[in-house]
Amino acid sequence: LTVDAGYYADASIGNFVWEDLDGDGIQDPGEPGLQGVEVTLTGTDNFGNPVSQTKFTDIDGSYIFDELVPGDYKLTFGAYGGFTLTVNGQGPDASDSNADPSMGGM
Repeated sequence: LTVDAGYYADASIGNFVWEDLDGDGIQDPGEPGLQGVEVTLTGTDNFGNPVSQTKFTDIDGSYIFDELVPGDYKLTFGAYGGFTLTVNGQGPDASDSNADPSMGGM
């Protein structure tokens, strides 16, 4: 006998937005976080429900979307002053930009 109780672990998506002073796509020491950048999460959870949430980065550039039902989500970063997204995939995930300008956003 197998019984599916329907449990799942909440998901979270987040990190931070920083000013890439040298434009190399990697956060170097001294490159500051940016406060007030609009970040929008859209997609569909695993129950088929549409999801749309918007947050703004904190004083240190951090943002987090938490208590999410697992699903398929996309992040879009709003325009911010004269900034554009830096190059992505230039180093380890912990220190480079993973935002893909070809996927929409800024």
